[in-house]
Parts: sequence; C-alpha cells; structure tokens
Amino acid sequence: MATTTSSTTPPPDAQATCAAFATTMSAVDARVDASRAEARARAAAQYGTPGLQQQLRGAGRDPEFDAWRAHRAVVTPVLVAYSGEAPPPDTLNRAYRAVAVRGTAA
Repeated sequence: MATTTSSTTPPPDAQATCAAFATTMSAVDARVDASRAEARARAAAQYGTPGLQQQLRGAGRDPEFDAWRAHRAVVTPVLVAYSGEAPPPDTLNRAYRAVAVRGTAA
C-alpha cells in the first residue's frame, strides 16, 4: 500500500498522483538500479516532498534485489484492486489515498 500526503492543498486528482507514485516507486530495473531504494528515491523526487525523500532513502540489504540483479530483471508494476483499510478522510491540507501494486519481474 502506498499513501501520498501533501502539506499544502491536496492535488486536484490525489488518486491519480498516488497511483503514479506507487507505480514509479515499484518499477525497478536491476540492470541499472543499484537498489530498490533508487526506485523509491526516483518516485519521491518526482511525486513527493523532501520529507518523503528522506524517509524512503533507506538502503539495507535486500536479498530479493540481489536475485533480480543476478538475473538482470526488470520489475514491471501494475495497479491491482486495493482491499485494505480505507485511508483517513481528507482534511483541508491533506489528501490520503491508497492503492495496491503487483510487480512482475522479467
């Protein structure tokens, strides 16, 4: 689940922004990306705030990514039906949205 928030006025289409962020964050090309964190940082830079960029910068070991790198995998994300809890209600300066993403490595 990915949730986007904004500290200013919510974007006109927060659902589309959330979907684009989650898809970008989940797209990994192990032929060129050094880690999953690179994909997260790319998404945060494009759709997020400096605070979000800081939160998503974490590296750490990722055994799954090591396997993707060995196979030079490209992970293609697809939005799927979200069945989790409903996000909190919007406020005057925050929009909460949730999406689900499934990735296929090839």
